[in-house]
Amino acid sequence: MKSKMKDLILVFVLALLIRSLILYFQHDDFLAANMSPQHAEPTRHVNGGEGLLLNPAFIESINKEQTKQSKLIDLQEFESPKNESLIPLGALISPGYVLFMSPIFLIVGERYIYVQIIQIVFDSFCVLLIYKLTMRLLKNDSAALLSAGLYAIYLPIAKLSTLAIPDALMPFFVVSASYFFLLAISEKNKTKNFIFSAILFGIASYFKTSILSVAIFLCAYYLFDKRRAAIKSSLVFILIIFLLLIPWSLYRYNLTGEISLTPRSGFAIRMWYGIGEYENKWGAVANDEVNYRLILTDMFNYARDSPETNENLIENILIVTTSKVYDEFWFGKVFSAIKEEPLWYAYSVIARVPFVVFSIPRPNNPYFLQLAVVNIPLLILAVFGFFMSGGKQKTVYLVLIALSYISVSSFMHVDLRDILPGIFPYFIFASVALSNFKSKYLS
Repeated sequence: MKSKMKDLILVFVLALLIRSLILYFQHDDFLAANMSPQHAEPTRHVNGGEGLLLNPAFIESINKEQTKQSKLIDLQEFESPKNESLIPLGALISPGYVLFMSPIFLIVGERYIYVQIIQIVFDSFCVLLIYKLTMRLLKNDSAALLSAGLYAIYLPIAKLSTLAIPDALMPFFVVSASYFFLLAISEKNKTKNFIFSAILFGIASYFKTSILSVAIFLCAYYLFDKRRAAIKSSLVFILIIFLLLIPWSLYRYNLTGEISLTPRSGFAIRMWYGIGEYENKWGAVANDEVNYRLILTDMFNYARDSPETNENLIENILIVTTSKVYDEFWFGKVFSAIKEEPLWYAYSVIARVPFVVFSIPRPNNPYFLQLAVVNIPLLILAVFGFFMSGGKQKTVYLVLIALSYISVSSFMHVDLRDILPGIFPYFIFASVALSNFKSKYLS
């Protein structure tokens, strides 16, 4: 027992070491850096007692300077303008990451490094949860340690944990919330663990609402699997998540008159990007620069003609891209294409599925080859591991966690950071295959 604990501690240290080295050498990496000021700037207003507010023009100026220097720049390097034009935070972003960063910035200063350090500790802690989860489901010491080890050394998630963006915490939320859910279905004291799981899902939705798809998949299958026996626990699970979502939903309703959790779904523009991944006749291109020009021309003209907008709104691109007409504009273009060529669109979705399943970008991405070399063998091992696990019923829940991300992501263009939180089941199943190989050929 002591030997196993020692090995597990070593895996945790390894995970922390890998993430620390990435952070040390790439703490100001420009990758996704344009997302950081959107969440950092509002912390000044929160810590200053002004409330959930942000300054879109100031955020844009920070992004321009970061782009100029091609690196992430700490908020403390920028002085807020004297005459600020503030808007409610809910018009642009969800509040989770802002509220996560605010106390850190208040205590140790407006430097991202302290936020990033806490993130890599949280992410490293996932190896312990994955170990315990694998032991709970499969009762296999070797596979449990291997699954924790695979998570520890998997560089894409390690890198993600070092970025100063909400996505960095999503693997931790998915692993921990799923852990308590799967613990609940395997123990007599279900209610306590369902409560913990629901709280984590609810909190995580304030960072990224996509995690709710995992909760829906897990709860739906649990009801299907256990039927009447699952009704009470499922109601508790759903009720707690619902109660946690009420405050932000009411805030959004008072702000916009709509019942929604996010300023805009982002679904429409990502579907347009998805169409642009393939040769098409509508001019769709999966390119930020091209679509930015569309926003500045067609989108602004559309906004001016809409009764939902006004002169103040169309003056600032950040506000335009979070308005109701933003989604209307892109949905109009997407649905027009689908209506015109439904079979072509269906093909584009089917063609995207392998990339989502293998968690690899398109071939024109500079990281395609590296990720393909790692992720394709990982998934092949995971498939073998699933069948080697003996088809235990509870392993279906692990498959559903991955499927919840695959099903949503197949309909639109997604970045790798959107898919990574849902692939930890790959490590568990791959560890079963490796454990069987080890016992058969190396013992």
